[in-house]
Amino acid sequence: MIRKIANTPHPIDEYFRVAGCRPKKIGGGVKSPVLHLVAEAPCSRVEYPEIIYRYYTVKREAPNIWLEVVNAKSTIDDTFLDYIDRLDRDGNYNTPDVRECRNRLISFACKTGGVYSTAKNKRCLAG
Repeated sequence: MIRKIANTPHPIDEYFRVAGCRPKKIGGGVKSPVLHLVAEAPCSRVEYPEIIYRYYTVKREAPNIWLEVVNAKSTIDDTFLDYIDRLDRDGNYNTPDVRECRNRLISFACKTGGVYSTAKNKRCLAG
């Protein structure tokens, strides 16, 4: 996935930091950074955040960019964690397997610096 994105005319970081994709689970012209789309199919994409994290922290040695990526906002100010929360509230994670994948995404994002923005009652747990 990263190789394919890198071969486009746009800078790879733009896909991850700029709200340019239309998420399928929200209407109204909302746009999100590409990482948010992982939340729409959490089990088939559960490893994507880890791959992107390694790309920025190991290959590029730019952990600060990972923090920008995981906390990049949609046009309605949702971060990756907020979008997961929104999909959860809308009933999109309705089987035990899908909830487990959701939990893995949340855990990884929280462990690597993810924050909630619009879900004011949500916080990553310490430890």
